[in-house]
Amino acid sequence: MGNEEKAIMERAKQISLERELRKEKHLVICKIADEVYEKCLHQNLNCEDVEELCRLLLTRAKRCPIC
Repeated sequence: MGNEEKAIMERAKQISLERELRKEKHLVICKIADEVYEKCLHQNLNCEDVEELCRLLLTRAKRCPIC
C-alpha cells in the first residue's frame, strides 16, 4: 500500500472514531437531560429556572475539552 492509501485509511479511521465519540457524547447528553428533567419535575421549578439551568449546563458543556 502506498503512502497516499495509508493516509486515506488513517483519515477514514480518524473520522470513524470522531463519529463514535459524537454518538457517545449524544447519549451522555440525553441521559443528563433526562435526569435534569426528572429533578425539575419533582422540584416544581418554573420555566425561567429551567431555562437558566439549561443555559448553565450548555455553558459548562462548551468548556468541556471533548466538546
